[in-house]
Amino acid sequence: MATITYTAKRSVAGGRTVGEEYTFEVPISDWTPRPRRQAASSTSLSGRRFDRLTRIDREWRVSTVAEDDEAKLAQLEEFLDSVAGGETFEITHSGTLRTCQIDGDPSWSLVNSVGFYSVNFNVREFV
Repeated sequence: MATITYTAKRSVAGGRTVGEEYTFEVPISDWTPRPRRQAASSTSLSGRRFDRLTRIDREWRVSTVAEDDEAKLAQLEEFLDSVAGGETFEITHSGTLRTCQIDGDPSWSLVNSVGFYSVNFNVREFV
């Protein structure tokens, strides 16, 4: 289970207000860490390699549990659209609060023909 806090900006669901902060819980089926180092390397004429580490991005692959509740799916869509422009949000998983941004595009998967959807997205810790 993860708790997400964000400011509604886009695709605001009925009964909600643009600019308001909302918090909701979402069941998570996958929380896979994916650290990614940002580095540059060069090789001298003698063959010696030099590496320069710029930073290490802390990222996670997140997958939600399949859901068919229209209200929860609408809130997930509102959340993902509201942070699509690089806005930060807070996510708490396993008792650790992180300030993150969405990295890349989320993907929606129809789990079965009855209307259960799962959402996959990547988050990068904003440091």
